[in-house]
Amino acid sequence: MLKEWDRNRDGELSRSEFKQAINDLTASYVTRPPTIERIGALFESIDIDGSGKLSTDELKPFLRAFYVQRDGRAQWEERARRRITKCADDATAIHEAAEATFLAEAMELRLKATRTQPPLNVRLGRAIRSKLTSDSGRSPGYSSALDALALQWAAAQHHGDYTCTTLRKHQFRRQLMALKNMGELRIEGVVGEAMAQIDALFDHLVFLQEKEKAELTERLVRAKQWNAGHNSLKAEGVLETSGHGAGVGVGVGAGTGVRRGAVKDESAPFEIHVAETCEGDGDCSLQDDDSDDDDAGQLEIRSTLATLVTGAALQLEEVDEQEEAWKDAVQAAYHLQVDLAVTEAAEKVTAAFEAERASLRAKAAAEKRRSREQRLFEKKREQRRAALARKVAETGAVE
Repeated sequence: MLKEWDRNRDGELSRSEFKQAINDLTASYVTRPPTIERIGALFESIDIDGSGKLSTDELKPFLRAFYVQRDGRAQWEERARRRITKCADDATAIHEAAEATFLAEAMELRLKATRTQPPLNVRLGRAIRSKLTSDSGRSPGYSSALDALALQWAAAQHHGDYTCTTLRKHQFRRQLMALKNMGELRIEGVVGEAMAQIDALFDHLVFLQEKEKAELTERLVRAKQWNAGHNSLKAEGVLETSGHGAGVGVGVGAGTGVRRGAVKDESAPFEIHVAETCEGDGDCSLQDDDSDDDDAGQLEIRSTLATLVTGAALQLEEVDEQEEAWKDAVQAAYHLQVDLAVTEAAEKVTAAFEAERASLRAKAAAEKRRSREQRLFEKKREQRRAALARKVAETGAVE
């Protein structure tokens, strides 16, 4: 290396040769080259004899220290990169654990709200379901209990008339307020707020009922179309049969099952019943001072009760699903936190081990240094003794 730097081959480095050598050394790993002033100060610190040139003996300690520092810097940079990567991984793990914990807490709050603060339709469905469960023990079954409860609601709101099977908004409101006053249904707020909640529920149930009726009507139209096509094919078959044999039937409709003007058609796929609404001035349409809702629609009592009970059952299933999802989220957050804690504990153990090993290395180095100093001291003492012995011998010889 010194031969490469010594361009004029005189065995020494001039200031210009040293400057070029320093620039070549630092070009590979520094972004800003050293200034001329710094290179000059370094040259003067190495030039011990002040000759203006650097000899081999002057350069060797400098080069040795330079490469030791450069290798140490590379090792430090590698450790720094590993530490940065480790910190990034730790940050990612902490972020994932925090997100999982936040999700589990949010799901827990949602689950509690679903359990403790269900909507009015769910609370009403639960009350109806509880009533049906208690009444089913006295009735042959669930359907009979539902029919009996529907008749009770009809009689309560139509002054004992069991024939009217629908409720207007003011009657629905009165029925739910009666349940509230008896403690069977919880409705928050003062009277006005409770009425508003009941009216909103009524409108929602009417919407669902009308939607279901529209779907049933559409299905009925399709069924009639299918039935008409089927009957036309059936009539064509009858005409062909009557043309070939007169003894098959007598009179109109003999081949189609028509008797005394009554048509029996077993080809329709299903039968649809739509509940009739209460009209007129009798008990079924009896209204009080709150009955300003003639255009609000009417609810068919039995189907409404069944819809509310079904909604409550579905809500219970939803609660179960939310609980399972919450348990899974808690488990995931727990595992992430455990992994994070284990990683932190392992890092602490590793750090403690490294510190202990560094302490042992420092102690060994100190012991080695003391041993070296002791040997040097012994050597110097022996040298002094030898020098003193030589001096004594020389003095005796002179005498």
